[in-house]
Amino acid sequence: LGRGLMTRAVEAAAAQSHHVMVAAISSANPGAVTFHEKLGFAQVGRMPEVGRKHGQWLDLILMQKTLSAS
Repeated sequence: LGRGLMTRAVEAAAAQSHHVMVAAISSANPGAVTFHEKLGFAQVGRMPEVGRKHGQWLDLILMQKTLSAS
């Protein structure tokens, strides 16, 4: 279900001439990072210790997928 929804979101963004899509993912969710990588997103940055959950500081992983060449 998730892959289908994300694929349609990427297709819709490309059809509307968006150049890139960006995702911001908690370092506590490595499954989401893998999911996005399988859809062609690449890690482009990391913001250390910008969030806190259950007493633990978490990084924010920034990912990007280029949709068009121009």
